[in-house]
Amino acid sequence: INKVGSAFNIFTVAGGLALSGKSINNLLFVIDGDVYVREEEKKKQIEKVVTGHGTEIEKYRDIVLKNIVQFNLPELSKPEKFIFDLIREIEIELNQKDDETRQIANDIINAGNHHNLVTVFAERIGIDELRAMERLITVACLSSQWSNFSDLVQTWLEKKKKELY
Repeated sequence: INKVGSAFNIFTVAGGLALSGKSINNLLFVIDGDVYVREEEKKKQIEKVVTGHGTEIEKYRDIVLKNIVQFNLPELSKPEKFIFDLIREIEIELNQKDDETRQIANDIINAGNHHNLVTVFAERIGIDELRAMERLITVACLSSQWSNFSDLVQTWLEKKKKELY
């Protein structure tokens, strides 16, 4: 798993790998789901980084498009806030660590902006942001809404698993 920064960078990385001749058929590029959600939006971004004309260029664009998916967010939602909302809404009994995660998430009311939610959470429990995100996802995936949120990613992975095995 590699983080590449903004969503636009996904198109650059995927397009660059495809143009270099490397197979990206078994690579999944995941964007948050708050931008470039519709296929037309993705195609526009791909055309910015995979430029030129002809059937070979079109083939590269199609391969890139097939391997970029996003999480299903409600319209106008931000992924960090949505994940925190999933955690806040969980009503099942949790183990001690997961319950602590839920309590801290509930306590964070104003992080400045949605990007700071994970940072504030990490600072409160004294771990780095990657570990904080892992901890948040571990609890968020217990939400009844998680399967819808992660559906496109899960579908791609399941399809790929059938192809490989």
